[in-house]
Amino acid sequence: MNNEQSSELTLGQLEPGIPHALPGGGYVVLEVLTDRFGSRMHQLSVSNGRLIYTVILERGMDIGELRLDTGKISWERDTRYLLHPEHVDLTDNEHSGWDSGFYAAVAAIGPEIFGTPDEVRTVHGTGSYSPALPESVRLSWDERQITLEGNVPLRGYEAVPVYDKMIRIITCYGAATLLREDTVRNLTDIAQPVDDGYHIQLAGAYMSEGGSYILPVRRAKCCFATLLRRRRIRVLSTTP
Repeated sequence: MNNEQSSELTLGQLEPGIPHALPGGGYVVLEVLTDRFGSRMHQLSVSNGRLIYTVILERGMDIGELRLDTGKISWERDTRYLLHPEHVDLTDNEHSGWDSGFYAAVAAIGPEIFGTPDEVRTVHGTGSYSPALPESVRLSWDERQITLEGNVPLRGYEAVPVYDKMIRIITCYGAATLLREDTVRNLTDIAQPVDDGYHIQLAGAYMSEGGSYILPVRRAKCCFATLLRRRRIRVLSTTP
C-alpha cells in the first residue's frame, strides 16, 4: 500500500489496483471497470477506516456501493448492469431509457426538470449520465476528514450546455456517516429551473435496523451564473 505523506491526490496520481493509505486506517483505491460494450469506467473506493463508499466517475460521480463495518448497506446489484453513459439512450422506450445501466446506490436525478417523460424530458434527467472531468477529480484530507470532489458538465437535453455541477463527498475518520454536497451552476444568461435530487437504494436489512438518509435542501434563487440549489445526503449508522 502506498503511504506517501501527502494531503491531496489527483486522479492522475492514482495507479489502478494500488491502495493509497489515508489517516485513521482509511485508504483510497482506483479501479477500472469495463461494461459489456467494452467501454472503460473509473471507480474510486474511499474508506475512512469504518465506512467505505465507491464513486463511478463516468456516471456523474454516483455512489456505487456503501459498506459499514463488515456489512454492505446498499442494495445488491451486479456490476454487469453498469453501463458507460455513451451506451445509454435516454429517449429509448418512450424516453424511459434511464434504467439502462442503472446500478448505483445513490444516483443523481436532474438537475433538469424530470419526471413523466415527453419529447424532451426524461424520468431521471441527465445527472447520472454525465462523466466528471478527470482533471477536476481530487481527494484531500486533514486531521479530521476526507474530501472527494470533482466537476461534472451536465449532458443536458440540448446541444448547448445549460448546467454543470461541483460535487463534494465528505466523511470523518471512523464515522458511520458521509455528506454529499452537489452545487449546480447555471451556464446560460437566463434563469433556469432546477429539479435536483437522488435515487437512493439502501439495503432492506440496514433500513429495518434503524439506518436512514437525510435530504436537507437550502432554498436559493435561480440567478445567472450563481448557485441555484444545493442538496445534501447523509448516510447514518445502524444505531438510531
